Amino acid sequence: MRLAVPEFNGRVSPVFDFCRKLVIIDPGEDGHFERFCVDWSEGERIDRARRLRELKVDILLCGGISCELAWDVARKGIRVFPWISGNTGEVLEAFLAGKLPDPRLTMPGCPKSRGPREGWPRGWGACRGRGRGPR
Repeated sequence: MRLAVPEFNGRVSPVFDFCRKLVIIDPGEDGHFERFCVDWSEGERIDRARRLRELKVDILLCGGISCELAWDVARKGIRVFPWISGNTGEVLEAFLAGKLPDPRLTMPGCPKSRGPREGWPRGWGACRGRGRGPR
């Protein structure tokens, strides 16, 4: 399972569509993980889903993401966990421990900050009442 997290100053970037750095994480069986960074400032926004697939990413942990890009990422077979906020290391630890959603690591104003819901994450549009989004 390969994870990707858009990062800005050691925290999850608030908007995936415009992030400039992507951290790729390969969790190891011994609890350690390999990590490397990708310059995400090059290329077109529309190519981001394709580039994630080329990097063999399985899961994207991100803050905000546009509807169009979220659908494109999901169509590439990549699971999207949106509306995440916080220190990148804390977010990774929580995800790998199965502790997401966590109200402390949810973007302010998101209804998910009130607690877990069935099938979380409901989708990138859940905070705006647009339904379940991609599965």
